Amino acid sequence: AFEELYAPNVVYQHPGVGTLEGAQGLAEYVRDLRAQYPDLLITIEELIYDGDNLVCHWRFKGTDKGMHAASELPPTGKQVDFHGADVMHLKDGKIVEDYVYFDQMAVMQQLGLVEPFGA
Repeated sequence: AFEELYAPNVVYQHPGVGTLEGAQGLAEYVRDLRAQYPDLLITIEELIYDGDNLVCHWRFKGTDKGMHAASELPPTGKQVDFHGADVMHLKDGKIVEDYVYFDQMAVMQQLGLVEPFGA
């Protein structure tokens, strides 16, 4: 599916992961993410498309069960449930840039890695 959706030289930016270049690197990241969250469910909440740009508002739910290659944090066994968005730029019908946005601090709090503010 990556070859159908993403340009071979796609640039993918993700908080905590940094910049990944190329569809192959993105595919490896997604495989690692599915290993970390084996019960992962991503629900698309809203899509906004204008021809060359696509914004996807999504919801991410899953249980942290495994080590992720982009992180040195051990699995917590805790569930996360959060919203975020991808802002994507397209060329010739394929995604050439994908910028991910979400509240990373809220996720860290759900995983028990940082205390909620005011706790």
